[in-house]
Parts: sequence; structure tokens; C-alpha cells
Amino acid sequence: MLDPVLRHLEALVSCDTRNPPRAIGTGGIFDYIRAQLPGFDIEVVDHGAGAVSLFAVRGRPRRVFNVHLDTVPSSPAWTDDPLKLRVAGGRAIGLGACDIKGAAAALIAAAQITEGDAAFLFSSDEEANDPRCIAAFLARDHGFSEAIIAEPTQGQAVLAHRGISAVRMAFEGRAGHASAENALSLSAVHNAMRWGTAALDYVEAQQHLRFGGLTGLRFNIGRVEGGIKANMIAPSAE
Repeated sequence: MLDPVLRHLEALVSCDTRNPPRAIGTGGIFDYIRAQLPGFDIEVVDHGAGAVSLFAVRGRPRRVFNVHLDTVPSSPAWTDDPLKLRVAGGRAIGLGACDIKGAAAALIAAAQITEGDAAFLFSSDEEANDPRCIAAFLARDHGFSEAIIAEPTQGQAVLAHRGISAVRMAFEGRAGHASAENALSLSAVHNAMRWGTAALDYVEAQQHLRFGGLTGLRFNIGRVEGGIKANMIAPSAE
């Protein structure tokens, strides 16, 4: 079973579904999946802004599997082509292999060696935080009583889904020379760092909490900007 999963995963990873820039169309990865699922009734819908869904049904299932195919943008820190799957040390490495094209590859491989009822909803709207595919699916008379959502959970079944809130915070200071006696309290960058440290300490203190099979909180300070130069008090930061 592993060989066909890796073969499908190699093909899926090679498809560029980085999101943003929300440039995903109805071809590419969706053409590949359609070709791998003979015997399924397949519907592909472009919901706009890079949000595309492929709904595949065989028989009369009561449960639907959902997998998102879009990935985060690739980092300049990649040492190899992020769109070329590598298998080394028992790990499959490629952009989106873990989150969550690996699950898509496994579902395709399983569908090809079985004949039972099955339903898959592949979507490309997760990483842009704009769930058009899911909203459209839920608005229709889909008839399913259960859904399994594929996400990286280290192989554990969980009964909850993490929400997301993204904010931009602005900090104000008072410009001046960094040698001023009150420079520590006037700097907007210093105030941003104080807030960030307090937030990280709070999140770390919640790591023992569990809900629906999930443990702890997830928190990330993605970017910090501010200040003018090294010897000046920062008047602003965000």
C-alpha cells in the first residue's frame, strides 16, 4: 500500500497549490485526481479566488472525507525543490506532504483497491482562511451524516477543530535618542516585545489543557516591524 501512496503523493506535491497567491485553477491537481478515480461521479467547481472543490462520490455513502489541497507558500529556507517529493530516513518531504496531501494520496490509493461506497471532498481554500468550498458544500443538500476532516494530528482521531484569529497590533512610542534615560519605556518596539513575551508565557501555561482530543493552544507571532535605526527610540511598531 505504501508504494502507491507515495506515487500519488509525488504527483500531488508536484502540483503548485501554494495559497496565497490564490492562483489555483480547475486543472492541474484536480485533473490528476479526476483521472485516478474511475467509477466515481465527479463534480469540479471554481468558487473564485483560487477556491476550487472536487466532489467525488461512488455508491451511496453516509460519510464524506474532506482534504484540503492548498499549501502555505514555500519558504526561502528550503534546501531542495519544495515541489519535488523526497523520501529519506523514513520520511516523505515536500511542500504540503504532511498538511495534507499525504491524506489525499492515501484516500486515492485506498479508493483504487476497493469497490465500496465512498465520498471525497477535495478543496483548495484552507490556507487562505477563506472557506468558500466548505461553505458552498454545507449550503447544499449533501445528505451526509458524518464527516472526517483530514488534518495533521499525529495519527490521533480528534473530535474538535482549532479555530483561527489573525490580528495586526500597533504599538506607539515617542521618538528620541536611544541614550535618553526613559528610552526603555518610550520605545514602541520594546512595548511590542513586552506584549509578545507575556503572550508567549500565557500560551505556554495552557499547554496542559485538552479539548476534544486536542492539547494546548497554538500561537504564532508571524512578523514584527518597527523603529528607524539602532540609536533612535522607535516611535511605532506592529
